[in-house]
Amino acid sequence: MDTVLRHLALLRQIPHYPRKISLGEMREKLSSLGYEVSDRTIQRDLQKLSRALPLVSDERSKPYGWSFEEHSDVSLAAVSPHEALTDILASKFLQNYLPPTVKAHVIKNEKRAFNALTLSTRRSLIDWPDKVSHIPNGMQLLAPELEGQTVEALYTALFSELKVEIKYKNKDGQTVSPLGIVVRDQVIYLVCTFWGYKNLRHIALHRIQSIKILEEHVQYPEGFNLESYIAEGGFQYPQKAGLIELELEFTDKAGNHLLETPLSEDQEITEIEKNHLRVTATVEDTKELRWWLLGFGQYVEVISPATLRSEMRLKAKQMYLNYSD
Repeated sequence: MDTVLRHLALLRQIPHYPRKISLGEMREKLSSLGYEVSDRTIQRDLQKLSRALPLVSDERSKPYGWSFEEHSDVSLAAVSPHEALTDILASKFLQNYLPPTVKAHVIKNEKRAFNALTLSTRRSLIDWPDKVSHIPNGMQLLAPELEGQTVEALYTALFSELKVEIKYKNKDGQTVSPLGIVVRDQVIYLVCTFWGYKNLRHIALHRIQSIKILEEHVQYPEGFNLESYIAEGGFQYPQKAGLIELELEFTDKAGNHLLETPLSEDQEITEIEKNHLRVTATVEDTKELRWWLLGFGQYVEVISPATLRSEMRLKAKQMYLNYSD
């Protein structure tokens, strides 16, 4: 059985004439798949296979090579185990990021990709999909229900750079220019402009009730860049414009993770006493910051700015009242 699989793996490396592949190249490709064989063994295999298949050897110039006859209809094209592994991981992690045609290709080829991996004798390749995963941060919520046809139409419009007409939150006939897709936690957002306006917005895909692709092409706002939109706080909920100088005190090791994953480039940490840290950093003044701070409960104290300290004090009092019998 191993010999049959090796022969299949060998044949899948051979191009149609006038392209060719040398014995050395075939040996390296087979080695990457876990088949350690000599050039002599490969040569012997090819001579046997050429009795049944339209294989030709080109010895006119070095390096000598093998090909399928130019007009032969033999096709053993298949993804290599390395390509198969990529397809499997793409299906596992990237479905929300792919345009419909590519997504359909990945899903269609997933079974084929698993079969291709079995041609490899390297357990490291076969087992890799079970060795990697991804865990989003924070409390995990169930993803909202999405209408498949709506999502496919929107991704198609984005890919083709066409405007769409949508019904969003029961409002009909809204013309939207799709500019980008952002996946945040369990929610997929469309970054877009409405009508002919230039101000950027983002809307949740699961709130789109219907969609129609228009024949009008999208006009991108001057200088638009999706990564810049995100970096400049497009998906944050600012309390006020600008940055704040944040000073915090953490207890019981609650802030130790900031030693490895800082809040900002200018973050400074001082150990006041054992397991008691003082942290200063320049950060955006957002609702996310408040949600993050509240998640530490009694293990963090806001020292400054004074306005944020007062705000957190009021929230703590309200929480106390909520739990008072």
